[in-house]
Amino acid sequence: MKNLCDTTPLQSRNTRYTMMQVCRELDMPYETLKYYCNQGLVPYIERDSRNRRVFPEPMVRWIRDLSQLKRCRLSIAEMKNYLSLCLKGKETIPQRQQILLNKRQEILSELETLQFSLDYIDKKQEFYHLVLTGEIPFTSNLVPMDNTENDHAVPPAK
Repeated sequence: MKNLCDTTPLQSRNTRYTMMQVCRELDMPYETLKYYCNQGLVPYIERDSRNRRVFPEPMVRWIRDLSQLKRCRLSIAEMKNYLSLCLKGKETIPQRQQILLNKRQEILSELETLQFSLDYIDKKQEFYHLVLTGEIPFTSNLVPMDNTENDHAVPPAK
């Protein structure tokens, strides 16, 4: 996958890209770009002599930003709001910062939850490894044990 944070120019500000070229450049499905256009997320759409959508360099960079916003889990409604703020110019930077800060906090919370899940999986994997290598005896909260190894086993259902 291409680096979507890359801000290096593709060619020049006067170059126009077809939808397929943009999709290849950004590793984006054609349907996604078409959807973004139909949702009004790509302003200033131009058409070529065959009435095909074409995108100047700044729009390709904006579409790259849309991909990043989507990866940041902004909804279409949130992306539309963000776009409307962008179109108003510099004075809306504080609102845009707040949108991204809020999303950052949500992602950090999700990361914390995912880390707890990973820790649990690692703990269980270590337990299973130790049981399989004979380093510790098998215990279970669900399977009745024939001996008193496991005082916490659930009794069999009747």
